[in-house]
Amino acid sequence: MRSCRASGADRFRATAILRVLMGLGFLAAFSLTAPSLVLSPASAQTPRSLLPTKPLEFKVSPEPDSQPNPTREPLAAPATIGSEPVDPAKKGKSGISVDSLGALTGETVGVLDASSGGFDADLWRDTPRAVINTLIRLLPEAPASRSILDLRRRLLLSRAAVPPAVPASSESGTTESLLLHRVRALFRSGDLDGASSLLAVVPSTHREEALSRMAADIAFLRNDTLRACESVAAWVDRSSDRYWQKALVFCEALNGAWEKVDFGMRLLIELDENDEVFFTLMRAIGGEAGATDRMRARDLRPLDVAMARAARVGLPDPGPEIPPQWLLRAFMNDAGIAPANRFAMVEQAEMAGIAGTSELIAVYESMQVSPELLESAASVAAADPSPTGRALLFRATMAQTSNLGRAQATKQAAEVARERRMSGQMARVYAPVARELAISSQLAWFAADSALLLLAVNDFEAARPWLGLAEREASFSPELGAAWRRLWPLARLAGGDAVAEWRADHLQAWWDWTRENDPAAATAKATVLFGLLEALDEPVPATAWRGLIGQSSPTDASAPKYAITRALSEAISNARIGEAISLIAIAFGTGPLGNLPTSIQVDAVRGLYSLGLEAEARRLALEIAMASGL
Repeated sequence: MRSCRASGADRFRATAILRVLMGLGFLAAFSLTAPSLVLSPASAQTPRSLLPTKPLEFKVSPEPDSQPNPTREPLAAPATIGSEPVDPAKKGKSGISVDSLGALTGETVGVLDASSGGFDADLWRDTPRAVINTLIRLLPEAPASRSILDLRRRLLLSRAAVPPAVPASSESGTTESLLLHRVRALFRSGDLDGASSLLAVVPSTHREEALSRMAADIAFLRNDTLRACESVAAWVDRSSDRYWQKALVFCEALNGAWEKVDFGMRLLIELDENDEVFFTLMRAIGGEAGATDRMRARDLRPLDVAMARAARVGLPDPGPEIPPQWLLRAFMNDAGIAPANRFAMVEQAEMAGIAGTSELIAVYESMQVSPELLESAASVAAADPSPTGRALLFRATMAQTSNLGRAQATKQAAEVARERRMSGQMARVYAPVARELAISSQLAWFAADSALLLLAVNDFEAARPWLGLAEREASFSPELGAAWRRLWPLARLAGGDAVAEWRADHLQAWWDWTRENDPAAATAKATVLFGLLEALDEPVPATAWRGLIGQSSPTDASAPKYAITRALSEAISNARIGEAISLIAIAFGTGPLGNLPTSIQVDAVRGLYSLGLEAEARRLALEIAMASGL
């Protein structure tokens, strides 16, 4: 092997040779001596396909990933927000036409609009392009709020006009498109379906290399190697990026073209490529046992995941550490992951909207539990804060055969979730149980819990009978009265007049009960509740606030930066919807909802309500209230 590194001219020449000769299948004779990095001679001399039936046949296509994957499940449209479709030619709220933002072009495409759960075409009206760019890049990948997560997704998938790009100067370099930032934001959050759907509607005139690479990465992650390799074949002779060259070597291995693979590996070494993970996985594909033993989960890339599948080696177990959002699905489906770690991953994926609640339930149901353990599940789960404890409690609930038994187990699950600030996920898992229970006065002690479960999943129709039962039975015992006093304000936040009548005396009763039973936290809870109710335009009496004067309250040590709160106020007052939603998501971040300062919680709910997003505001208000222990 040469003792010095390849020169720039050598690199250019070798890259050109790699593109041309690998495309033609011509094998050059290089005398490289790096057996640890190339496939063994046996594997090169005995071609074999890694596919179970026939080699992968891919072809060069000018736009290989421009069509949606016909096997992909259709993207589920988010719930509509009640707005009418907007004519792009019409003026926006401030009298500035959408056309002044720039025409709806390939950069501003989307799969949602105001009639399908998205936002209006003037979503970014009056927001400078540079600000839009920054806001999208700062969006949190894993918000703790499902309401914020839904708003974030709809924001990124909506078809909306933006200010035209200014050509980059020689000093500033190339300007990346807003479309690319949107796709990356969806990808990082693990929403591969959303990212794929957005890529599928990009016209060929805007099919830049970075977008094609994102499409290939997504295809590799989803095990759609045919689509990924077609994209690779289209770009390997148009780009100097080594990504395409390494991906082509892998694709040729899938195709059983082992002479091309051997040649490609040798050329990469000639180019001084030092991608240890790539070479390790190629050795594993070539049949070398134990080649991947030292791989680490945090080093993986989409191409690596596809190569590990092809080599039939498991992904490295990350232990208790949760992988990045975009990797969660791959790890969840890997057979080598320990059950306890899989439970944690699927719970995180469900919270992030990557996995459905039904998938989480299926994982819980897969847990092997002895009859003896089921009998003691309640005490074990109460002492075990891990996903295993929650899975055990769910199994114990479903093992009950009577209304009474299931109600008792569900109530305990609700109490455990409340203590651990996981009420949202618990509600999604147990709401089907509540729907199936026969409503009767014998279950009056469970009525408030059942109603709250159903309100949390926005099922007002199923919640109303339980609400009625809780109110009727409230006078029969102190416990039932306390349950109703706690439930009423939450019901009012969730649905307003649709589920609970406004009663100033009920608000006073809640305050009296809270002050007596939880004096240490009463003022903090009242500040959150009164603020959220006022943000939703509820008639909170001035005397209610007066009663909080002089009471002790925790200091807001975690207040967000003033710049964000000030910018949010300005965006809301000027009805800049895209900017306001982005700032709310950024201010909320990824931390627990209950840890946010009351001011930002209330401002976010008030902002959504004033922007005409009442349903979203109420869902967020209920999430905050439950996370704050109300």
